Amino acid sequence: MENAYSVTTINGDFCLKRNDFPSIGISICLPDYLDNMREEEVNMLFPAFVRPTVSKTNTEYSISFMLKDVAIDMSQGLEADALLLDSFVAQHKMLSRMVPGYREFGVNRKEIERHIVFCVEYMSYSLEDDLYNVFFTLACGGKIIHGTFSCLAEKLHEMRMVFYMCLDTIQFSSTESTAQHPAPN
Repeated sequence: MENAYSVTTINGDFCLKRNDFPSIGISICLPDYLDNMREEEVNMLFPAFVRPTVSKTNTEYSISFMLKDVAIDMSQGLEADALLLDSFVAQHKMLSRMVPGYREFGVNRKEIERHIVFCVEYMSYSLEDDLYNVFFTLACGGKIIHGTFSCLAEKLHEMRMVFYMCLDTIQFSSTESTAQHPAPN
């Protein structure tokens, strides 16, 4: 898969560049204008129990990407996909009850490199603006990974396509991908 893509939107051209997250076990192409949030900003915005492992935003803070990985217990014999679905349902329920102004647009199920990815699109609000969000969940290497793309609602028509393009570029570490999802015979 490519490491960079050129993208043209109504507001101009930019590049999606591959970002590797080896501690999580995935890589993904993200807009090149997203930079890591400063640690003090992340600590101020998120309580420790929900603090993302990866936090990226643009300079205006109008577009962001976050990842959080949570170890799962495979000793109960449940398949990763069943645990993933349970986790997604729990997160979806939490979003619908706790996120201010939650308005759901739809729930999607995708398959990327033989991994199931669940997504929910929703609107919410902050103190100053309405926000468009794509929350996604996937299983990888004994972990559940929760991710969120967010942008100001006014950027929805431009960024919705970009967010889904980014999701389609997810790659799993080669050892994880073949260990949990062996190639069919």
